[in-house]
Amino acid sequence: MKIVAYLTLVFLSHGCVSESIESTIYIEDLNSWFTKNASNYIKTKEFDKVSISAKFMPNEFRISRGFLNHTSANNQEKFESQLNELRGEYVFHVRIEGKSGVHPLKIKTNTSDYFGKLQHMSTDIKEQILLVADQKDTTYCSMTHLERNYETAPFLNLVAGFKGVPQAKKSLTLVYNDKIFGIGIINYLFEADEIHNIPKILI
Repeated sequence: MKIVAYLTLVFLSHGCVSESIESTIYIEDLNSWFTKNASNYIKTKEFDKVSISAKFMPNEFRISRGFLNHTSANNQEKFESQLNELRGEYVFHVRIEGKSGVHPLKIKTNTSDYFGKLQHMSTDIKEQILLVADQKDTTYCSMTHLERNYETAPFLNLVAGFKGVPQAKKSLTLVYNDKIFGIGIINYLFEADEIHNIPKILI
């Protein structure tokens, strides 16, 4: 794995050592880096009938595929330019997984039938998702996309996107108001220093 890291050690007067690490990583190693640090980006909550997880997708990861296996003198510049264009945009993947192998749309609830649940998850869900920066600045969801698997696996994947999000200094909270499984409001807290601590990507 090609990882370049710059390490500075500062020796304190009491004999302790403080480490300041500025690292860079080659783009082909980004996927494995993301997997290794998954706990910073994926939050899961368990409920009676389902588990619901939220995964933050860094913009670096979102655009990286377009630069894999492509060699060009100005690829680094293009990559940085695309990142800059996406500033203030955030994307999350929400997975709703049924317990005991039951697909979420087939779980019996008092709210709606199969097609009612499908309609809600396909269109209405956009109004049920918010993003809050530093516990004060709220951004409404700008787009959602339901990835249907036609019950070939016991889960649903939902993509939720936000634009114009203020730069968070402390935290980002994804707020999902479930109206299908009787759960209500679910908060997923992401620490800003964790999700923004991504190495510089080298193309």
